[in-house]
Amino acid sequence: MSVPAKREYHRYLIGRQGARTRELRERFTVRIIYPSLPGEAHETEAAGEHEQSAAAPSGAPAPATTVGSATAAKEDPEDLDVLHIIGKKENVDKAKTEILSLIKNLVFF
Repeated sequence: MSVPAKREYHRYLIGRQGARTRELRERFTVRIIYPSLPGEAHETEAAGEHEQSAAAPSGAPAPATTVGSATAAKEDPEDLDVLHIIGKKENVDKAKTEILSLIKNLVFF
């Protein structure tokens, strides 16, 4: 499911060291995919790998925060203003509602 979220809000939605995204991911059991620019893809993917290994020390795979395809960002600049949430429909709907609420609160500040 796609969620409209301006690029300037992504940093707020991700949180310090991915804390807000990790909290949403764990609370709703979903994957949240942020788009990336071509120059950012490598750096963001490395951070995601670190987060994934820290989250699953027992060897069990953990749901990862993923970045979008760098080629998709080149094809359509509007894709930079869209997050994707993957998971069970009811969990995705709850996560979407929470993300939209966070964005709404951010806009009013």
